[in-house]
Amino acid sequence: MKKQSTVTETFPQLCELPLDKLLSRNNFRSCLSDKQLYPLAKSISQLGVLEPITVRPCGDYFEIVCGARRAKAARLAGLRSVPCQISYLSDSGAFAALLSSFIHYSPPDSFTIAELIGRFCTEYRRTEQQASILLGLPRSTVSEILDLLRLTKEQRQEMSAGGLDERHAYIILKQPIANRQHLIEISIQKHFSPEELERYIIESAEEEKKLRSYRRRARALSDRHLFFNTIEKAVKIMRLTGVDISTERISRDGFTEYTIRLPDK
Repeated sequence: MKKQSTVTETFPQLCELPLDKLLSRNNFRSCLSDKQLYPLAKSISQLGVLEPITVRPCGDYFEIVCGARRAKAARLAGLRSVPCQISYLSDSGAFAALLSSFIHYSPPDSFTIAELIGRFCTEYRRTEQQASILLGLPRSTVSEILDLLRLTKEQRQEMSAGGLDERHAYIILKQPIANRQHLIEISIQKHFSPEELERYIIESAEEEKKLRSYRRRARALSDRHLFFNTIEKAVKIMRLTGVDISTERISRDGFTEYTIRLPDK
């Protein structure tokens, strides 16, 4: 029985492939419109595809690993084939290659990167250490990026839409969970820079500290006996210093009147 040939046996690793043989899957930029790709398409129509598109075998077709934007722009430019680099990558390897290209060559906002790295670690059961090696990033950087996922998805979307970045996020993440939503909203409302946000947090903490002190004193003064004892001690001290001070305390109609008389001079 004759062995059935496959595309991996008939094509070299670096070759020209027909565009109708390329599949675009798992692409982070698939939402780009034709209008957004017109400048790239115009460049390709004049210069061609200068950097080969990375693909991997997929039955009788090839799955695009890196270069979906170039492939789509090439179609807009009227090309029928493009230069391709064939790589034999596993699913996780293909995801890592695409993610690495996405991060290093045209980085989006850090919230998107955090979601993608988190997805990579979850879907392919990779540790932070393994992800850092595959993506060519220090482990501390990967840990720092993934730390952004401590914010809820809704909070990350709100911050991104409101013009806040990872610097705001790391400041907010140092605060109690109950305070984070307020800090996001006030930062967007007042267009806080990271430095202004830090100052706001410090000033708010100082103001809260004063309020707590006032509340403690108010609770203490709400004790009638403690209140009267405090006044009587103050009166006693003034008398010892020679001040001619007198007091009168009358209880009637459910109230207590406390009168203090002392000379103006």
